[in-house]
Amino acid sequence: MFMEGSRTRVPHLRFLGESVFYGGVPLVRSDVADETIRTLAAAIATMRPRPSILSFELIDVDSRWPDALVRAWPPSGAWVRRGVATTAVAVGLGGTLEEWVQTRPRKWRSDYRRRPRRFAEIGGIIRRARSGQEVSRGLSALIRLHNGRRSHESEWVNPVLERTFREAGERLVTVNGFRLWTIEVDDLVIGATAFAAAGGAVTTLFTGFDPAWGRFAPGLRSMIAGIEESFRLGEERVDLGYGGYPYKLKLANEVRSISSYEMFARGHRYPLVRAHELPRHARERFIEGRVRLRARSRFLDARNRIVAKRARSASR
Repeated sequence: MFMEGSRTRVPHLRFLGESVFYGGVPLVRSDVADETIRTLAAAIATMRPRPSILSFELIDVDSRWPDALVRAWPPSGAWVRRGVATTAVAVGLGGTLEEWVQTRPRKWRSDYRRRPRRFAEIGGIIRRARSGQEVSRGLSALIRLHNGRRSHESEWVNPVLERTFREAGERLVTVNGFRLWTIEVDDLVIGATAFAAAGGAVTTLFTGFDPAWGRFAPGLRSMIAGIEESFRLGEERVDLGYGGYPYKLKLANEVRSISSYEMFARGHRYPLVRAHELPRHARERFIEGRVRLRARSRFLDARNRIVAKRARSASR
């Protein structure tokens, strides 16, 4: 973890990787969970400076961690605030690859079988990085494709994160912990996706593609290659990340709710901290309300178009 604003009146304790990766929580053995949580809460509560806020960014809404830490927090307890909820999607690998394919929409199944044949006809190949050198080459192409779809460099894939991916990828590729799939034509990478894997869980890190080759869906195809490999290896799940994007929903067979949580330590500084964070919380709720209003407006517009179309059909 790291302390943000340690010299301010509101020290904020966060998990490493926050804003880059989501779902960060401590790992604990189930047979000593309660004892471990009490020990962790006591350690955090006695830090100097003492954190005023502890954040969990985008974790499962049914995670036990926020409430468990509140119950264990000494001496005055704490209050938990839940932020705006969103959805995370994944491919559960409980069955076989063919069973998963059969549950996808009909047009998707047709494209799934047709596009690889068309791609092979022009000499295209699908490649998995197997060495540190191949990881370095593939990541350079992936970052180029990822940034190429924006007018400026991505704020997410910054130089520090790029260096982290390279170092981790070159070390972990040989033990299957880092997986990089590329879609190539004449040694030109036109699509790529990077995955991290551990303990039966696979996470999609990021993807990129060249829009000029969009008819072959190279970005999607590189994601599918990683999913197919996970089926072959007997993994449990491929996490596709959060946000209900249409291309993710066409792949996913699992959808779950996630949310951010903030834990406020009670004590003599508690009212000051709540007041300090009030403007930010108000902005979040305002944005949440605006998003819901827009979603409702889109739904009503779609419904009205359907009703109008049916009325025109009935009048003919």
